[in-house]
Amino acid sequence: MPDSNQLLISGFSTRGAAWSAVRAGLNPILFDQCRDLDFPPQALVSADTNDFWNQIPEDIPFLPTGGWENRLEQLQFIAAKRPLLGNSAEIIQRIRNPVILQLVLETGRHTSLAVRSSSNSTGRPGCDSNGSRRWIRKPLANTGGFGIHLISDDDETLPLDGYYDQEFVAGPVYSAQFFSPIKPELHQAEFLGITKQLTGCMELPDNPFAYTGTIASVRSINEPDQKVWSSQNMTKELRKIGSRLAGVFQLQGVWGFDFKIKEQRPAVIEVNPRYTAALEILELVHQTAFLKLFQASDTAKKFPCLTPDYISTPAIGKAFLFATATLQLPDDWDWRPVIEQLGGSTMEYTAWEIPQLSDMPRGGMTFSRGDPICTVWATGDSIQNCEEKLLERKRIVQKCLLS
Repeated sequence: MPDSNQLLISGFSTRGAAWSAVRAGLNPILFDQCRDLDFPPQALVSADTNDFWNQIPEDIPFLPTGGWENRLEQLQFIAAKRPLLGNSAEIIQRIRNPVILQLVLETGRHTSLAVRSSSNSTGRPGCDSNGSRRWIRKPLANTGGFGIHLISDDDETLPLDGYYDQEFVAGPVYSAQFFSPIKPELHQAEFLGITKQLTGCMELPDNPFAYTGTIASVRSINEPDQKVWSSQNMTKELRKIGSRLAGVFQLQGVWGFDFKIKEQRPAVIEVNPRYTAALEILELVHQTAFLKLFQASDTAKKFPCLTPDYISTPAIGKAFLFATATLQLPDDWDWRPVIEQLGGSTMEYTAWEIPQLSDMPRGGMTFSRGDPICTVWATGDSIQNCEEKLLERKRIVQKCLLS
């Protein structure tokens, strides 16, 4: 990583990545269209325009966040002009190919999910208790789990171009986070932790697979009617998968993969080859600034221990609140009364503090049905307890918005 103390960030989750940068002692420069009210005070925030891009010195490195996997031509152009703290367009294109990904997992003897498209397929599809095949149909350019739907058991029609089918496995979705040095010849994947991904919510009945939040920490993964995996065994398996993916695809920077439990083993759903929205939760759980790893990633030194045992760490979670109908905030909208309803006293929070709310939009903003409004946070004694508190707190915020 260059000596510059500045970091350029663009994409979804810029607020979370900005606070990650601050925790690592960096000064973030953000391209963000929403211009929410809770970016770090030292952050320079601007709309994503070509004029502003051209004003940023080319020696300032770029950290992509969500959505850049669907902007590969632009990413390739940027990477040719400035340091990229992440994966090249070529690497992203390969690892986001569901057929290539599942073949790599299968040849590495990891549990995989069958996929099929109009041109090719892998493995055998999953079956329900009656022996029927079950698939979900997904767009190739997918962000946040939107546009995904379960197709009927008797539908053998192959997906159109731009879509693919993936074997459906019931149960919660989890995410494993990693860091790989910006030196692909090192072929390392430092395991950072596990989170539980929240999918679907009361506001999005038509999008049951949408990503709607994250909770950490996960000490073990308990699946109904399946063996309970200890955190040690699960971590060992996830590390092997991470090392395989990092080695084959030459991954760099922070990245993660979503997975489910299939036949008592983790099965990768997809890889997110960039900063993910789950990373800030793990940073708060571990009180560790993961972006500091970039500053030492040009050496082959052994990484410091970043994943201590989850002894008594409370669960920390965030959940997105979506608009259930068209909504416009008044021009003089004030979030402080809402925060007071949640037990807080101020809108401001520090880098290592768990906020009551984040991603708070300015007054006058208009939202259509299904748009994210803000992010609600909670802590709990367990994953389940934290999830229950998030739901309760979302209802409180929703009531305040509608009153």
